[in-house]
Amino acid sequence: MSLITLSQIASVNAKEHTRIAIAVDPEGQTCVLGGGVNGAPLEADLISKIIKPRQNFRLYSLLGAQRKTLWPVGKPDKIDDDERCNPYIRQELSLAPYDLGKPQVAIFDDSGNKRIAVLPKKIQVMSTDDEKYTKILAD
Repeated sequence: MSLITLSQIASVNAKEHTRIAIAVDPEGQTCVLGGGVNGAPLEADLISKIIKPRQNFRLYSLLGAQRKTLWPVGKPDKIDDDERCNPYIRQELSLAPYDLGKPQVAIFDDSGNKRIAVLPKKIQVMSTDDEKYTKILAD
């Protein structure tokens, strides 16, 4: 699976499957996590270039419960330094006060998929002595 380049972003059209994920903290601060086009992953700075007004994002709790549909407000903002958001790209969303209070994720999926698993079905706890665990941390 190869990463999509900036020059390929301009060619993203309605026939391609786009998915975008934006983290939302309890105070409503956002952070573009990234996404993909046709299964190829995109970095957050590239995905921020294809976010459009009126794209229907669905807001999910971290347990997967869908709450509502919302939209991007304005264009993504790149901020210089914020340890809570890496790579420092925020996208304001049409959140209401009752949407706040817990960490969530907003997902756009143009395939029409109404239910998206935001967590693995089973979380596997790894031993700190496990070779995979130490490799993940080293990477």
